[in-house]
Amino acid sequence: MHELIRISLQNWYLIDAIDIDVVGATALIGPTGAGKTSIQDAIQTAITGNNSRRVNLNASASGRSERSVRDYCLGYTADPDEGGTPLRDSCESVIALTFRDEETGEPISIGVALSARREDSREETLSRFIAPGYAYSVRDFARQDDQGRYLLPWAEAVRELRRLSPALDEHRHSAERFTAEYLAKMRRQGQQPNTRHFLRTFANAIAFRPIFDPTEFVRKYILEPDPLNVDRIRSSIATWRGIVATIEELEAKLRRLTRIEGQFRNWGRNLVQTVNDRWTAAAAETRRLAMEVVEAGMAVAGLREELAAQEAKRAELLADIKEIETELEQLNIRLQTTGVADKIRQYDSELKLANAELKALEGRIDRLVRAWRDAAQLAAVPVLRQYTPASFQAGLEAATSIAGILAGAAKPAAALKADAQRLEELHARVASLGGLDERFEAQRDAILPEIKALQADIEALEQNLARIGEGAAPLGRETTRLIAELERRGIPVTPLCDVVEIADESWQYAVEALLGRGREALIVPPD
Repeated sequence: MHELIRISLQNWYLIDAIDIDVVGATALIGPTGAGKTSIQDAIQTAITGNNSRRVNLNASASGRSERSVRDYCLGYTADPDEGGTPLRDSCESVIALTFRDEETGEPISIGVALSARREDSREETLSRFIAPGYAYSVRDFARQDDQGRYLLPWAEAVRELRRLSPALDEHRHSAERFTAEYLAKMRRQGQQPNTRHFLRTFANAIAFRPIFDPTEFVRKYILEPDPLNVDRIRSSIATWRGIVATIEELEAKLRRLTRIEGQFRNWGRNLVQTVNDRWTAAAAETRRLAMEVVEAGMAVAGLREELAAQEAKRAELLADIKEIETELEQLNIRLQTTGVADKIRQYDSELKLANAELKALEGRIDRLVRAWRDAAQLAAVPVLRQYTPASFQAGLEAATSIAGILAGAAKPAAALKADAQRLEELHARVASLGGLDERFEAQRDAILPEIKALQADIEALEQNLARIGEGAAPLGRETTRLIAELERRGIPVTPLCDVVEIADESWQYAVEALLGRGREALIVPPD
């Protein structure tokens, strides 16, 4: 037999955390509103596992109490519908009962863990636990920090409880199974009590109803309810009559459905016939399409053969391209080894230098042209021509002629190149103009030879580039100038390097070293 030795409450009604030790026969004494009923309802909630069908809060009061387990958890002292406010907006409540075996002295604790919030209509059962061999105490789950004393949340408390009672058993979803389990653990010998009988007897025991008639007390609180229930029988008869009426209605519906079934059967036959006809037509269409697929397959096979032939041609072309690329690489290597590339780069550099010099010379020509145009403008003024001495008239006329030549040319340099001899004669006449004579003479002596030299250099470079493009060896500047002069005089010239061919390239450098500058020797007719 087990006796209750402790009631542990956490966040229940007006109680934050307390252990109530029970010794022997204990009575709860206090005025109305002191909280006696809250202790009794806590015991009832733990014993029933917060079973909503078994919990009858404030069972000793007349009628059913409006108070709920949620109200106890949140600490309502007045009805919420009448303006009552809770002590807690949300909390986790724990109710634990500790029993002790009178023979062995071994403790066992049972209880429930609940969660409640003000905005919810009812509480949530977090756990129904059975802790064999452990006497529950709120002190084991209280902690202290800088802000004061606090209780562990249930997620941490259950781990601590499992450490204190390794055989801990939890039943979250079934309250009656929870009750049956702790009754089995407390009943070491004999038959286990019937769970429903136990709960009914417990509910009657806490009602504290006065006994006026022993027979009535035994019938209501000891014996099972009378199985004969007249109201239930009357209800069953009414249900049977309703079933008979329903059967008749269903039979009438069945007859109507039978007629409808015949109509649908005829419609189904017609539909099946129509579908068969469609299937026959579809089968014929399928055979036609199958033949087309065969023909298409043959066409695809022919296309595949043609594609294979094209792929073979493509492979041959790729091989030819690869062969050409190899030959190009070999030609590039030969070009690098013969030194032609270096000479091309050298001539490109010389060409750039010559262009820069030509640009500078064009600047000087522009200045000379401006002087000629200034002289022409002087010649265009009638007053100046009237009072100009006769010795200067020829010079002004020459300046006017030069201006006319320059006006007809796109660029002054082009005019100088096209008609250099005439411009030189006109310039000599312009130079006779008094103080302009020395300046024009100096500019003419400085510019014209440079123009001729640069023209010769450019022609030599252009000839070398043309020779390189034709596969011939480039020639030196002096050799090129000599060839140009000879050709200008009507003497045909052939460079030695154009008529000599080295069959074995490995002898090329040796032959060039042997010939030296003689490789640019010129061959002319003996006459």
